[in-house]
Amino acid sequence: MHALTTRLNAVFFYGVFCIAVLCVFNIIATIILPNEPKIHKFTVDEKFTLYNNDYTKVQHSRSYFDIDVDFSESINWNNHITFMWISAEYETGKKESKTTKVTIYDKIIPRDEKDLHHVILKNQIFEYPLVDFFKSMSGKKVIFRLNWEHMPVVGPILKYSKEIGSITLPKTNNVPLNMIVRSEVHYEDIFDN
Repeated sequence: MHALTTRLNAVFFYGVFCIAVLCVFNIIATIILPNEPKIHKFTVDEKFTLYNNDYTKVQHSRSYFDIDVDFSESINWNNHITFMWISAEYETGKKESKTTKVTIYDKIIPRDEKDLHHVILKNQIFEYPLVDFFKSMSGKKVIFRLNWEHMPVVGPILKYSKEIGSITLPKTNNVPLNMIVRSEVHYEDIFDN
């Protein structure tokens, strides 16, 4: 009745039960704790390029942006990594409009590196251009969103999004001075600052 295996079984499953209860409290605490960063500034330079790229055969548009966002209060003991990105949303298509979403900047923010919790960028070029296969971007409104995911040690990945600004693209083509193509999939538009 009180064999060694029975006692080991009871101790093992009592330990597993205690760990499961702690994980549930951990998940609840993660959801309750503050998760929204402080957005101090976001501006986009109105000097957009807008042109039909001969290399990719699609319409491209790029510009520069400034951002000041502080994730310090939203990163807690259960956040392993916070992944943030800025996306641009705009309508494409000539007959049926579809919403296109493009990431213009992204960053991984580890919990342990406190100097990365406050993201300040000035005159940052879009990492990825706005593109339109239908070549219908002129004069379209672009909405910018700050998106972030908290990837916890224990618990679900929590994803958030907040609109931070909008701008209207130029109606006429504005070609960059120089284009560098480094490979088939990677290219960079160079602006005249």
